[in-house]
Amino acid sequence: MIGVSIIMNSLESCSPLNYYESSIEQGKIIVPISKFIEGNNMVLIKNEKLEYDIALISYPNQQFKAFELKCTHQANSLVVTKTGFYCNLHGSSYNLNGKVINNPATTNLKEYILTTNSESITINL
Repeated sequence: MIGVSIIMNSLESCSPLNYYESSIEQGKIIVPISKFIEGNNMVLIKNEKLEYDIALISYPNQQFKAFELKCTHQANSLVVTKTGFYCNLHGSSYNLNGKVINNPATTNLKEYILTTNSESITINL
């Protein structure tokens, strides 16, 4: 019950989650930079061919990272919070850089290789 309270508090203070239903072409997902909305530095990528969603995060100075939202402990989907990602199965958590901050997970999140230009971010699957 305490864990649920922590997650709910984190989610209440967030901007609404920003989802992007993507297509996959030649093993790549292209996300327009315009999908980032003011006050929210994250776009959650969904595609029926992906087993897990992808979090695409914008950092200062036009830097971006993309992480598979799959717990590295026992392959559970992760819950997105204002400060990172949480596994509701065993309590593992990760920060917005994909690093483990709470066990039992010991491996950081899978990070995708990206290429960017002035209009879009390409996630290489």
